[in-house]
Amino acid sequence: MQIIPLAADSMGVRSMATFVEGRGTGILIDPGAVLAERRRGLPPHPLETDRLAKALGRISLYVKAARIVAVTRWDPEHVRFESPEWMKGKRLLVKNPNLCLSSESRTRAFAFLKTVRNLCEEINFADGTAFSAGACSVTFGDFVPAGPADPREASIPLVVTEGEESFAFASAAKGVYPEPTALFLASAKPSVLYLDGPDSNPAERGVRRPATAPLIRRMRRLISESGSRRILYDHHPIRDPEWRRKAEPLFQAAMEQAAVLQTAAEYRGEEILDLESRRMSLYDLEHGAAAGEFDFSGRGSA
Repeated sequence: MQIIPLAADSMGVRSMATFVEGRGTGILIDPGAVLAERRRGLPPHPLETDRLAKALGRISLYVKAARIVAVTRWDPEHVRFESPEWMKGKRLLVKNPNLCLSSESRTRAFAFLKTVRNLCEEINFADGTAFSAGACSVTFGDFVPAGPADPREASIPLVVTEGEESFAFASAAKGVYPEPTALFLASAKPSVLYLDGPDSNPAERGVRRPATAPLIRRMRRLISESGSRRILYDHHPIRDPEWRRKAEPLFQAAMEQAAVLQTAAEYRGEEILDLESRRMSLYDLEHGAAAGEFDFSGRGSA
């Protein structure tokens, strides 16, 4: 089984898009990617728009190789509503829009499903359900609310298994892992565990969030109980410039079990492009270069 992150916050866009290649099938998880419209009052920097174009192009290529498309959260970061044609001929496994979803998101989800129902092979509400896919099985957990900031915007975790290998994908949990969810992920004993961490973005003021420290403690326990040798840590935490310092207990937990904790970009062997958290400095550097103070050529263009 091969796991390929296609887009992520560490790769310059808001996304968790991932392709899983197993014997006889391809599974595309959460084919969406967007940019923050504003960060401290600033629109996306041209480097970000360039990364978004590349991410969407990469996702569109892997859609063609996918037999199954899984949507774990009804949000533009996880599904591209503007591209229903991507679903042509696919088995679509999605979070049930009737469960723990705001009226706005529910309306958008059902409008999308109505558009694609004559394009895709089939549509299944996946919450708490298992499916076979070639030599793989895909098992979904029950929905998980994304915390007090988004109590009506839940996601569903999933586990892909092929033989002795498994991949656990926590979706956009924002570090909120209730006991049933933690047990679902850890009991899979995944070879690779993909976690979303706390949303501590300092640029979004006035947003009600749970305390970060208790979430990190529970995540540390989840990492230890999973026994995973490789943990991907990405999405919401990367929007905080201090994410690595705040995640130090998680790095320690991974080290204690001889595991590697890294971002999706690092898993791909690429440098981290946390462009959203550096948006202000990107504009400052650009303006400095225009004034002859910096050489900005090529920065962050990988």
